[in-house]
Amino acid sequence: MRPQWAHFVLCCCEWLSVNEIVKQTGVSQPTVSHHLAILREAGLAALKFQPNTFLFRGKLPP
Repeated sequence: MRPQWAHFVLCCCEWLSVNEIVKQTGVSQPTVSHHLAILREAGLAALKFQPNTFLFRGKLPP
């Protein structure tokens, strides 16, 4: 059975915090952070820092 996380898609037009993604998916914060790091390293997620939080959004590959 695939976890709900597998069906969650980061949108290119909306910035989300890790906590918002955790609430939407029900997946633990460490798991979400781990997968976002992988997506960011692959160039598929963008990262923006705001005071006290990191925001992510989907990013199309070049």
